[in-house]
Amino acid sequence: MKERKKILVVGECHIDLYYKTKFFNQLIERISDKIFSLYEINKIKSKNFLKERVLETILDSQKKNEGISFLNRGGNGNNSAELMVKLGLPIKLLTIIGKDASWILDELGNIGIDIENVYQIDKPTPISTIIEDSSITKILVAPNLKREMNFDKIELNERVLTGNKIIFFTPIAKKFKKPIQLSKNKNIISIFTLELQQVKSIEELREILNYKMDIMFSNLRDLGEILGKPLINVEDEIGIENLIDVFDEIMKKFSHIRIYTHGRKGSFIRSEHDIKIKIPIMPVKVLDQTGAGDTYSAGFISKLYNLIEDLNHLKSLYQTENRKELFEVLENCGKFGTYTAAFKISKGESPTEKELDEFLKS
Repeated sequence: MKERKKILVVGECHIDLYYKTKFFNQLIERISDKIFSLYEINKIKSKNFLKERVLETILDSQKKNEGISFLNRGGNGNNSAELMVKLGLPIKLLTIIGKDASWILDELGNIGIDIENVYQIDKPTPISTIIEDSSITKILVAPNLKREMNFDKIELNERVLTGNKIIFFTPIAKKFKKPIQLSKNKNIISIFTLELQQVKSIEELREILNYKMDIMFSNLRDLGEILGKPLINVEDEIGIENLIDVFDEIMKKFSHIRIYTHGRKGSFIRSEHDIKIKIPIMPVKVLDQTGAGDTYSAGFISKLYNLIEDLNHLKSLYQTENRKELFEVLENCGKFGTYTAAFKISKGESPTEKELDEFLKS
């Protein structure tokens, strides 16, 4: 049996330190009690006075707070690779980790991810600390360490693209410029996500990406900030569609197909031949919204992988006479991405191929 071509996922892989605690809720109670007592006796004199009392309350709380802690693999590259391998896709990961994280290689290999292009360098692997309370989650990141995880001293050549059908940058970032340039004008479908965390302005994106990729995913709020046009009081469907049209005039220079996600408003697809598709959300009871965007893109790419043979096939759909087929492909991909995200936010975990099939039947 002929080996299937893979999806090459380019993104971060680091360590997530989870810490589950009741500290935040306990602190909320203490601060609320203090403010309420001051309010009752009319002693709130100024904002500075209130800040000092809040600080006193925090300093008076326990210095050491018990909780449950554990380590996991994390990072967009790791997460997207795992999401798609669970959906039955052949995945290779292109990333960098530190010498202190060999256990990550074992775990990735055990779930079926090709680790040939996971490079280790003599630097500490970045750690993101995720503090979870019953109603609050805060993530402390380490951008100084993440910047060290780049390809500056890694020798990459075109062999890294061999045997891959799709290359997926998640998200696109300056430190991935070497593989971005490597995939330019190559026989591979190129896809990227755009996030404010990595790209702060459209000028920065132009510096990173100097050619037109095939597909882009972007959260609409992130994109508004990147373009210097933040979303303020734009909630009605007509207003959102009009805003997307404005944004799309800029973004169509960077990819042939653009997917804009906007939470409960669903997703909006734009492409060649003035294709416009609105994919509504799948109504489910939300358990946890974390990772919904990554799961949507994983589902979209999963369906695309199964519907499109290769880059030449995709390019043929950009022709005017194939507009109907392109519309149908993108609509199917958008729906599948929506179903995959609906499973994630309603179950609290990403689905396997079989689990998603059963979910849709129910």
